[in-house]
Amino acid sequence: MSHPFRWPSALLLAGLALAGTLGSCGTGDDVPVGPTAEALRTFGFPPARQPAKQPLALGLRQPFILAQQGKTGAAREAIARYIATEGQAALRYQAEMIVGFCYQMDENFEQARQHLDRVLRGQSDYFAAWYQYGYALYGVGDLDKARLAFEQHVAFNPRDGNTHYSLGLVALAQGRLDDAEGHFRSTVSLLQALPEPRRSKQKRPVSRALARLGEIHERRDELEEARASYEEAVALWPGQEDGFYRLSRVLLRLGDEDAANEAMARHEEIVAKFPGRQQREGMR
Repeated sequence: MSHPFRWPSALLLAGLALAGTLGSCGTGDDVPVGPTAEALRTFGFPPARQPAKQPLALGLRQPFILAQQGKTGAAREAIARYIATEGQAALRYQAEMIVGFCYQMDENFEQARQHLDRVLRGQSDYFAAWYQYGYALYGVGDLDKARLAFEQHVAFNPRDGNTHYSLGLVALAQGRLDDAEGHFRSTVSLLQALPEPRRSKQKRPVSRALARLGEIHERRDELEEARASYEEAVALWPGQEDGFYRLSRVLLRLGDEDAANEAMARHEEIVAKFPGRQQREGMR
């Protein structure tokens, strides 16, 4: 079975995605200034000694772009040059986080977890790292801690639809269907509420969230509702092969064999056009 977070990301996706979280900031007076006492106690992190600088350092933007492109070796080399050039002025916790992100791109989730653990052990209020830490924890199968890590990020930026999606995946894996449904619906509403041109770029993640809602209806044997969710998902983003596959399965259960065969044909067409994509991305 492919890993549920093989989108990297978190790229996210992708952007589950890091590009959004690196520069994200909370809104409103109730935004936390640090992680919860429960999170610090669970992970054994000390409170931050000084506030983290949330925006990504200028010298780390190119390494991050390289990491996003899958050029993880080149990204790590660029990070080493950044540290050597900046010396004491280097934002090492940000550099370490991108190294962790590189390992996530390489699907080495344990290495990613170790790097992100070091980031947060030294700078526990760096909320962008909490998102990636949750991703890594999910990757190694620690669902409870992944949930707690994602909760730190969504408390800091409650309007981040991608983090709600991540929390929905955790809830779905744990069988908490009502919680999962709430998070996926939040993903849809938050991403669709973005101003243009950002909203038009969110069709793919919104489609995935709609497909997850279809999966929840399917688990509840709400087949007509599942069909509607899957159809909405593939209409929004026709390149979603997983949505067509699941739609075909539900249509068969509903007795609509012709429509099921048509949906399966679309699924096979996309898989043939993009071989290996489903295995690389898994359950995005």
